[in-house]
Amino acid sequence: MGRILDHLEALGLAEDTVVILTSDHGDFMGHQGLLLTSALLYASVVRVPFIWADPDANHAGTATAGLWTTMDIAPTILARAGLAPSFGTQGRSFLNAVDTLEHPGRDQILIEEDGHAPTFGLREPVRARTAITRTHRLTVYDKNAWGELYDLEHDPNEMENIFRRPEGEQAWREMFEVLCMSILEAADRLPQPTRRA
Repeated sequence: MGRILDHLEALGLAEDTVVILTSDHGDFMGHQGLLLTSALLYASVVRVPFIWADPDANHAGTATAGLWTTMDIAPTILARAGLAPSFGTQGRSFLNAVDTLEHPGRDQILIEEDGHAPTFGLREPVRARTAITRTHRLTVYDKNAWGELYDLEHDPNEMENIFRRPEGEQAWREMFEVLCMSILEAADRLPQPTRRA
């Protein structure tokens, strides 16, 4: 990374280039006794580093713990380039949030996991949908009554699954609604209908 930045400087492009550093996913690194990555959506896997280095930014060197998704990267790049996203582009630009820090991010994020092979003793590949807010994470699995619900304020390491437990009943209801609304928001709106039936 340092060599790339040095080369931009040598070419005289450093003051005219936005540099973005991110990843597709994290790694367990021993969290929950697991290594590498899998369809389990613990924070160590879904929290992804993201660095936006912009020569025109007003708040250089500022960090935010805001909730964002990878769907938001493309609209943000387009906004920075002064271009409007095409209809149907998922996600929203966080350019103003990066520039002014007025908005700490989304209220919730959606993560969709569609595995390619059976794992964890399941007969079919994992299909999971997850909603994360600042206070909770809910994950539901296709064709399984089992799920995950964590109180991130009191259990930030996601050690105590309160899915379907009495103490998690109210949070489960609220997070299930959040999950449903997040799925609707993220749904692809293309192709647009051209006629009414």
